[in-house]
Amino acid sequence: MYDRLDIEQLKRCKENSDAQLIEIIKPLLKWRSEVQLRDRMNRLEADGLVTLDRTRLRGRVFCDITTEGEKVLREHEAQASEED
Repeated sequence: MYDRLDIEQLKRCKENSDAQLIEIIKPLLKWRSEVQLRDRMNRLEADGLVTLDRTRLRGRVFCDITTEGEKVLREHEAQASEED
């Protein structure tokens, strides 16, 4: 199960397709450190929910959501609407 920050990172990846990782996590730095948020993105990548492209430009990481990540978002939104 994914928590609120994981879901927020997935939403930001979807809204900002092919954005740099720092652009995805910057608004979330008020809740966690950059290292923690990067670790969470690495875990989301390991789970197959996002792709992190580290090869395009040296020193930059680009993020994109996968179809599995979009599926998790849809399930979360459906569950949230059922709770309302």
